[in-house]
Amino acid sequence: MRIDKDQFKNAAADFLAEDQSDRLWAKLESQQVTTSKLEYAHVAYYSGAFIVISAMTWLMNTTWERFGGVGLFLLSIIYGLCFLFLGNRLWQQPNRKIPGGLFVTMAVCMVPLAIYGLERATGIWPMGDPGVYHGYYTWMKGSWILMEVGTIAAGFSALHFFRFPFLTAPIALSIWFLSIDVTPLIFGRYEFHFNGQLWVALLFGIGMILGAYLVDRKSTTDYAFWGYLFGGIAFWGGLSLMDSGNEFTRFLYLLVNIGLIWLSIFLQRNIFIILGAIGVVGYICHLAYRVFEHSLLFPFVLSGLGIGVIYLGILYQRHQDDIQKAALRFVPESWQKWVPSR
Repeated sequence: MRIDKDQFKNAAADFLAEDQSDRLWAKLESQQVTTSKLEYAHVAYYSGAFIVISAMTWLMNTTWERFGGVGLFLLSIIYGLCFLFLGNRLWQQPNRKIPGGLFVTMAVCMVPLAIYGLERATGIWPMGDPGVYHGYYTWMKGSWILMEVGTIAAGFSALHFFRFPFLTAPIALSIWFLSIDVTPLIFGRYEFHFNGQLWVALLFGIGMILGAYLVDRKSTTDYAFWGYLFGGIAFWGGLSLMDSGNEFTRFLYLLVNIGLIWLSIFLQRNIFIILGAIGVVGYICHLAYRVFEHSLLFPFVLSGLGIGVIYLGILYQRHQDDIQKAALRFVPESWQKWVPSR
């Protein structure tokens, strides 16, 4: 069982005084036992699952098209049912939840291939023939939309019966793909740099982040990770690729990225501080190459700023808990209840 210090102190509050719980936590930390065998097993489980999922999804080459639509449909159904059967059997065993959940996830990942095979066999496409299945993971096309919707539905159905957090990965990825592929259906255009595409990605990203946040507030198990990840990428990617016509909008972009860094503290999610930091660095690069291109002092100022950031990182690592608590003090008291309990 893995718990952090705050969870331990909350649980111990009913039985021990605060100084006693602090001493007990320190004792447990000093006698921490390694679980390398368990960790190696987890690495093997997830590595094997990623290999299978990769082989049956984005690494699938064009030679599979020889099976035809009916062949691809039947093959994916057989694979999916076998994965589901094995996953269910393993899930029933107390110490086999992780491999069982991974097999169920692999079954969900077979859904887009099954739908593709069915569409290939019937010739029914939302916006014309999109080409080979491999293009599903590389090209934006409106005809992929049924594959994405089907995968999302299958993922939520599986999650209802198997409470395995990694099942949210294919759901979140499909929602991200959906935010890309739904744009041609809305606007009837395929250009990737079309501004509507970026707005759709941005709005879908906000929706995914909000959805993940609602899940995060209601569950102590981390079902929200993949929603935050793909939602953050969709929002930040759409925002970053938009054409900034003047320095004021670019400065607003900087403020949004600083807001993402604060959001990472509020939600306790590293993905937002990573995206925010990249955005801030991007804005600094813009200043270096555009605004202060001929400035003699700017490289020295920027070097000092970089060293300062490194120093702040050291301080943050050393006093992470205290800094997070201090930062949350700036959150209005009426908002404190909205901070995820996890």
